[in-house]
Amino acid sequence: MRITPISRSILHIALPAIASNVTVPLLGMVDTAIVGHIGQPSYIGAISVGALTFSIVYWLFGFLRASTSGLTAQAYGARNLTAVRQYLRQSILCALVISSVLLTLQQVIFRSAIWIIHPSDEVAHWSEVYYNIAIWGAPAVLLLTTLNGWMIGLQDTRKTMFVAILQNLCNIPLSLYFVFGLKLGVAGVALGTICSQYLGLATALYLQRQLMRKISSQLMETPDTSPFSISHKLPSLRQFIAINRDIFLRTVCIVTVTVCFTSVGARQGDTTLAANTILLHLFYLFSYVMDGFANAGETLSGHHYGARDSKLLHATVRKIFGWGIILSLLFFFLYLLAGRKILSLFSNDPLIIQLAGHYIGWSICIPLISMAAFIWDGILIGLTQTRAMLLTLIIATGIYFALLHFAGHLCSDTNQSLWLAFTTYLFTRSFIQTIIWPKVCRQTGISYSKA
Repeated sequence: MRITPISRSILHIALPAIASNVTVPLLGMVDTAIVGHIGQPSYIGAISVGALTFSIVYWLFGFLRASTSGLTAQAYGARNLTAVRQYLRQSILCALVISSVLLTLQQVIFRSAIWIIHPSDEVAHWSEVYYNIAIWGAPAVLLLTTLNGWMIGLQDTRKTMFVAILQNLCNIPLSLYFVFGLKLGVAGVALGTICSQYLGLATALYLQRQLMRKISSQLMETPDTSPFSISHKLPSLRQFIAINRDIFLRTVCIVTVTVCFTSVGARQGDTTLAANTILLHLFYLFSYVMDGFANAGETLSGHHYGARDSKLLHATVRKIFGWGIILSLLFFFLYLLAGRKILSLFSNDPLIIQLAGHYIGWSICIPLISMAAFIWDGILIGLTQTRAMLLTLIIATGIYFALLHFAGHLCSDTNQSLWLAFTTYLFTRSFIQTIIWPKVCRQTGISYSKA
């Protein structure tokens, strides 16, 4: 594919975003690796339970990044400096309110997690030690999520990448010092994590101030003369809340499907659970890459929509899908030709590898099936058409559970039914959002072109 100016803009945003996405699981991996060398198996279980709890909680409030990104991109495209500042303030206030609620209800959240996961008493004890310290990192995490969304909306993913890498580089020595230097054990891991989180927040705030000065200078240098910017009303506070609500409920659907997938796999035994977990890692690897292009879709589609440039918006959508098709084919052939070798990197247990190999066909097909879902999600967030995205997830989730129920009665292999339901769920998201795109164009008032 020829690297056109549009492609350069996409890659300028997508590549640093991909690097940031890949660093996300590293914090948990580092914590697990450190306690794994202490010599207490229950420590590893404690970190696992704590990390899972925080992953779900922070995942549910990921709308802070998504909504801020889309709204800021629109305001930037409309050359509306006031709105750029307003959305940042609104999102920061929202993050602080949610953080206060999480800290107030911290014990309710932990007890609920323990009730759901039901670990051993020893693991539950050390999980509580870890959780009671790490929960105080919630304000830093949610504020950083907001700042990342704001910077992505302003097409600067390099700063978010820098912050993510800095967090991980600081987390390792801090955790090692607290665990082995001060002999704090699990508590030391939690302290190292929240210290790196607040350091990341401080760095992001500094970079945000720099970026605000740069954007203010740009928008002031070129006075706003666009008729659209005068007449077009960017989302109000009520719409801002509605957008966040839609994205939150969408995330609830995704979390529900993920938890159900893990739960059904776990009921089939430890070997099946392990095999499914390894196969999901292949999906997650692909998702980290596609999320980078979804980020590009968010900020560029929002920017072009804010500027009312339909031609450039459609050209950008086509280019992002062009890159998506190339990458999905690359992953398809990678998993087809080397998938079984990749599985062996995650485990040396022959039974797990053999069982994962039996179901690997589903993971091989997932890049082709799910690519459009990732890209459309980014574009719809950029256009703040969150209701269409939510309705798509509700339909796909309903089909997932219906298929899981009926296929489970018709097929003797429950795990085949599980993977059939999961891949159908991903395909449904891709298919519905593709066919509703012309309607989205009409609703947003931008001209629709099939070219």
